[in-house]
Amino acid sequence: MILAALVSLAGPSVCFALESDTSVAQSEWQTTLEAAEKASLDGDAPAGDELYKRALSRAPDDTARATILNQEGVMRMQQHRFRDAEKSFSESITIRRKLLGETDTLTLQTLSNFALATYKLGDERKAEELYRQCIEDKRKACPGTPSLANTLTNLAHLY
Repeated sequence: MILAALVSLAGPSVCFALESDTSVAQSEWQTTLEAAEKASLDGDAPAGDELYKRALSRAPDDTARATILNQEGVMRMQQHRFRDAEKSFSESITIRRKLLGETDTLTLQTLSNFALATYKLGDERKAEELYRQCIEDKRKACPGTPSLANTLTNLAHLY
C-alpha cells in the first residue's frame, strides 16, 4: 500500500508519503504505524504516541525508522505539537541523509517538513535557509514536479 497526501496547515503545507513494498504482506510495524495514524486522527494523541513508539520498536531497519519518524512528525504538525514534530523530522532526516543521500526525494520531502516545523516554531531565518537548500536540491533531483512547486510556495509564505 502506498499512502501519499498533502496536508495544508493554514499556509505552508506538509507533503508526506508512506512507502511500503506492495509485493509482500504488510508487516507488523506498518500495521502499527497505521494504527498510530488512525488513533491520532481520531483525536487520541496519547494512544497515537504509544503506537508510534511501538512501531519504532518493531521497525526492521533504519529505512522503516525514518518513515515512522517522518509520519509521526506529520501527525504532530496536525496536532500543533511543532517542537515534537521538529524533533521527529530531525531524526528522520539524519537517517535518510545517511542511507539515501542529500538529494533523494524522500530526504528532500523530510527536509521540507523539517523546514515547515521550524517555521511554525518561529525561526523564519532557519526555515528560509532550509527551504532554499531543499529547493536547490529539488531543482536538480526532481525539477518541474508538484513537490518542488509546494516547497516554493512554502518559501513564499515566509515573506
